Amino acid sequence: MKIQKERFLKEFRSRTEIIYGEKNLEKLWNARVAVVGLGGVGSAAAEALCRLGVGNCLFIDKDELETSNLNRHLQSDTLNKGGGKAEESARRCKNINPYGDYTWFRQEINAGTLAVIEDYKPDYVVDAIDDIEAKIILAQNFSLSPAGFISSMGAGNKRDPSKIKISLLSETSVCPLARKMRKRTKDKMDFTVVYSTETGISGKIGSAFPVTASFGIYIACWIAEKAFAGGA
Repeated sequence: MKIQKERFLKEFRSRTEIIYGEKNLEKLWNARVAVVGLGGVGSAAAEALCRLGVGNCLFIDKDELETSNLNRHLQSDTLNKGGGKAEESARRCKNINPYGDYTWFRQEINAGTLAVIEDYKPDYVVDAIDDIEAKIILAQNFSLSPAGFISSMGAGNKRDPSKIKISLLSETSVCPLARKMRKRTKDKMDFTVVYSTETGISGKIGSAFPVTASFGIYIACWIAEKAFAGGA
């Protein structure tokens, strides 16, 4: 079994190792990442982390997959409608890398959920949820913790992935959700966010895979670079 695992991981990581090097891939393999929210952004972040070689992930989301998710949720297909978003992301990652530890928890953000994240002892926490109250709770609990924290701002109503940026919340512009977060936190908290400078369309919120997936990939790349540097 050990030889089989070693053979698989060597081949699985062979192309990535050319770019990042063996030592950096070991850092990713040992990293522990909690992804909260497995929608269009979170599911892409989860899969990108898995394919990069992160060996330990905790996925948290209270919702189930619907037909309307098929346009952007990477873990969704026509066979798993009604499945839990977190559970299906964990299953998909396990199918990609059977030797990784991908666990899931189906619950909304509350004191119990925060305890689950804290008990997991993550090196990085990803906020990829839409609800502003829950985002604030996560930021209050993890933006100043030893774990690296990154929060996704609004990816809805956007069409141009080239306008995506990573910065501190205080440095954002254009993004309505970032503006609301700054106002609600009264600029007392500052943390890393991924956001878009695209004005976007107005009205009912829609979303497209190229943008939501790019948000998730930006998040995964940020975590990888932090891990390579040796810490959050």
